Amino acid sequence: MSSLSPKAIGRGRARSTARGRAPGETQTNGAPPRPVGRGAAMLQASMSQLSIASSSNGSSGVRPKARELCQTTNKSLNREKGESGRTIPLAANYFQLVSTTNWCLYHYHVDFGPINGIEEDRISVRKQLIRDRMRELTNGAGFLFDGSSIFLSTKLHNNVEEFVARRLDGGECKITITFTNDLAPDDLAYLQVFGVIVRKCLAKLNLTLVGRNYFDKAAGVPITEFNLTLWPGYLTSIRRHEHNILMCTEIISKVMRSDTALDVARSCWQQSQHNFQDVYKAAMLGKTVFTNYNDRYYRVDDVDYKTTPKSTFKMKDGTIISYCDYFQNKWGITIRDLNQPMLIHKSKARELRAGMASFIYLIPELCSMTGLDDGMRSNFRLMKTVAQHTGLCPQERVNKLMAFNHRLRVPEIAQDLTPWNMELAQDLMRFEGRIQNPMTILLGKKDEKSINFKVDSRADWTSQLRQNPVFDPKHLTHWTVIVIKKSARNARDFVANIRRASRGMGVTFSEPNYQEIERDNIAGFLQGIKDALETNSCEMLLIFLPTDRLDRYAAIKQVCCLDKPGRKLFLLKVLFACPLVSVIAQENDCCNKISLVP
Repeated sequence: MSSLSPKAIGRGRARSTARGRAPGETQTNGAPPRPVGRGAAMLQASMSQLSIASSSNGSSGVRPKARELCQTTNKSLNREKGESGRTIPLAANYFQLVSTTNWCLYHYHVDFGPINGIEEDRISVRKQLIRDRMRELTNGAGFLFDGSSIFLSTKLHNNVEEFVARRLDGGECKITITFTNDLAPDDLAYLQVFGVIVRKCLAKLNLTLVGRNYFDKAAGVPITEFNLTLWPGYLTSIRRHEHNILMCTEIISKVMRSDTALDVARSCWQQSQHNFQDVYKAAMLGKTVFTNYNDRYYRVDDVDYKTTPKSTFKMKDGTIISYCDYFQNKWGITIRDLNQPMLIHKSKARELRAGMASFIYLIPELCSMTGLDDGMRSNFRLMKTVAQHTGLCPQERVNKLMAFNHRLRVPEIAQDLTPWNMELAQDLMRFEGRIQNPMTILLGKKDEKSINFKVDSRADWTSQLRQNPVFDPKHLTHWTVIVIKKSARNARDFVANIRRASRGMGVTFSEPNYQEIERDNIAGFLQGIKDALETNSCEMLLIFLPTDRLDRYAAIKQVCCLDKPGRKLFLLKVLFACPLVSVIAQENDCCNKISLVP
């Protein structure tokens, strides 16, 4: 699953605040988090270090250490603004959080007694048990509950509240709510509470939660040429800065595909019928799929070739039913292919506490694929089309951020912020910046005449650098090219282009020594590297890799950077593109490892 973020143009760095887990909970990956539960779990982890203790003023508990303010300027400087260039108005993707500073949060611990001798640990059921009673105790004021802790903006009349709640099935549970401590605005968990509240508001905007971020399914942009859809989304983070509490907001996108897991299975069957099971399993393991019937995401952990939609399973009431009949009765969906193998999702700890089964069987026909695979990423036309929608210009980014701010200010959402004295500023953070005057680039001499030029507004001097000699050229005499045998011809053409491009820069590339590997394996590449580095005269290695295998890449880096350091190393996937020619020539000439001067 991949989320495409637009090009970074003058934007802040957003960090997720919904990290961490409740005590005793194992870390999980890929489980769809709940809008409030995930952030609240982190709050519980943050407060787990607090202990109940009495004090003279009636409050109890020990506050955590206050978070230090984010200092981004040099205190020793008298002036923070420059004078050169010209000033321009700028806007950052931050909204100021306007709130009063004379109030605090109150932390309560909640104990749940057993129901019929069995402890109730499902967070959804616990919320249902305390919801009505908490509304009475707080007179409708806002509260946050994470399963074992409650955070309130107003203190209850009693430090200990006990009552009995009834579950939907009739079981009774004794609940005890105990005051632990108050949280001042400079406490560690304070901003985390703000983050949870904002995510609660995002959940009410009819957005779809994917991983940790929210996306607008209704505003999806279809790319019919490649059977893709882009979902716009938002990433938010609240942090205390030098003078204010700011919410950083980022515009992100998610790629949704129209093909299903069954389409992938058919493609794998056409690719390799005799080894279909291994090929299909390798293609699906670790992938994230989307089920339209319940708008949920699942990570594929296994493929069961013995189970099909005709197979049966036992429901919670003991009824035996087949998967195809279940989807027909519950969702009104008719399964067309009754022989397709089933996908398996292994439930995480949080999902198990919510009452889900240990293993969830998914029908490939109903699972839409998400993200871009390697074939799509190597498609230049596809990536260019996607970039046209995700690469927003500054004004487009500002417009989308202001539209997001407006959605959070509608009455339905504002009523969730009001009980917490929270309000977002109506505009982005705005300030002045400076554009530096064009700088002069000095190159070498051409026809006994020194060459220099001013950098344009795009800060791009590639063409001038390719057409003119550099200031102090260094020539490459001894270097080696390592490539598998079947790609040797393309590698030689690529090297010829390098040598041709370097002449315009006044740099001479001698004919390299070629090491041709018979087979694509790690041992062959390592042996070729060792043979090339036997003499100290080798100044650079150019290695062509046929695929992006991490184990091979790590082994090559181990030899070149640790065992035999000091040489210039280029690792290229077998994409013989012309723009790389100039890049290699320029980087080689600017490499400090072999004492070159740009």
